[in-house]
Amino acid sequence: MNPVEDAVDNATVADDITFTTENRPNISAFIPAAAERCIGDNVTINGSRFTGTGNPLSGNSQPTVYIDGAAVAPGNIISFNSTQIVFTLPIVTIGDNRQIKVKNNDSDLESIESDFDIREAIDVTLPAIPATLNPAQNTNVNVAMNPSQSSNYNYALILTTAPGGYGTAPGTVHSANGNGSNLTLNTANGPADNFNIIGDYTYRVDVSRTNCVTKTLSNTPFTLTVAALSVNVSATDVSVCQGSSTTLIGAVTGGTGFYQFRWTSTPAGYSSSSSSPTVTPPSNIRYNLEVEDNAGNIVTDFVDVVVNPVPSATFIPNPGIPPFIPAETSVRVNYVVEDRDYLVSGSPAGGEFTGQGTIKKSDGKYYFNPANAGLGNYHQIVYIYK
Repeated sequence: MNPVEDAVDNATVADDITFTTENRPNISAFIPAAAERCIGDNVTINGSRFTGTGNPLSGNSQPTVYIDGAAVAPGNIISFNSTQIVFTLPIVTIGDNRQIKVKNNDSDLESIESDFDIREAIDVTLPAIPATLNPAQNTNVNVAMNPSQSSNYNYALILTTAPGGYGTAPGTVHSANGNGSNLTLNTANGPADNFNIIGDYTYRVDVSRTNCVTKTLSNTPFTLTVAALSVNVSATDVSVCQGSSTTLIGAVTGGTGFYQFRWTSTPAGYSSSSSSPTVTPPSNIRYNLEVEDNAGNIVTDFVDVVVNPVPSATFIPNPGIPPFIPAETSVRVNYVVEDRDYLVSGSPAGGEFTGQGTIKKSDGKYYFNPANAGLGNYHQIVYIYK
């Protein structure tokens, strides 16, 4: 410092002042080196003097990261030291050349701002929707992204597990860039067999963007199950009366979805290629079904049908309901027109009466009321037993 002279008494004084300088924080590089990330990704800042002050350095306060002048929340800082900061990129304005700087909270010095490109977050909540979870053998399945993000984002359908012997190794089978709308991937768009092996196939969908962290859609993985060919044979009635019909049902699942039906019978004599033929069995019989798909898979099943003789339904004398209704020795055919319920009976028991004036009451029995039938010389009452 230069001397200072007193103008009054010509006295001269001098003193020394020591200045200590300190370097501000310095950002030297980002990871990734392209200085570009999607919102929600982790960003690494490399440099110097992010913490500590003095010489030698002392202090290790958490530094503050600013994006376009706004401080990143302390909770987003994952780790830090004097030469590196790792933080999660918060929701901020996206675009090129956003400004990032670091403040050393020990020295209160700030770095020069550095350019950083910030991209829209990868939306992992967008659904991946397979057309079916139970594809037929030797087919493939479309998987819809509904919707997808822009063309900057790539969608990869990745096979993670498959049955033994399947010709495609785990890995990406189809990928395509988004289009901001519906996007369809397919399980056979890569070097893949169609689902030629019975079993479970598991897929996930990964979404990527250059310099951003690849992420998996949250509703994946999903499993597609290719079921083995199977058949279940039944009939609309497995017990019929002589001369009555029943419909045979061959319910087939799995396999390729293309089926041939071959019906036969035991004892022999019946054949059909229909999936559900209607038959009139002559006697007790077993109907056999063989089903073959176009991959050569064959399964069989059968159903037994019992043929009963046609029952003989007749009116019988009213047995009465002691002590209220006396038994009768013959079937009553003449009635006086009066409002009175007469019990009617048939054999075998358990059938039903129809005709004018008949009614089934809460006791489960049928009655005839002459007043409801009305005056007349002839009223037909029918007894039906099935």
